[in-house]
Amino acid sequence: MMRSSSFLLDILKLIFVDIIWKIIYFPIWWYSKGFFDLLINFIEKVKRQSYALGIFIGFKFLFRPMYAQNDFSGRIISFFMRLIVLIFKIFIFILFLVVLFFGVAIYLALPVFVIWQIYLNFVYLKTI
Repeated sequence: MMRSSSFLLDILKLIFVDIIWKIIYFPIWWYSKGFFDLLINFIEKVKRQSYALGIFIGFKFLFRPMYAQNDFSGRIISFFMRLIVLIFKIFIFILFLVVLFFGVAIYLALPVFVIWQIYLNFVYLKTI
């Protein structure tokens, strides 16, 4: 009988210590390894998006004429056409970066916001 009570106590102790450790460790993980993983994911997304938009290829072929029109008017038209497309792609890329930075800012502010909301709810419960 003594053994089962000790066993139950050990299980409860293990469960509560594990839960308390996870609660304490969560902010540390969120702002260290979780944030590092987020930054790696952020960099990969930026690389993939720049590759998908072909921005560097646009810069590389900016001064090359399109459709093998090597005369002066063909070069001028090609340059401005490629320049407009490149400006549009850079604009899309900047919008993508803004959305990603906004996501990172939300990630960083989320635990603080949650703790603040919990605090406000406790204050509200005291008034009831």
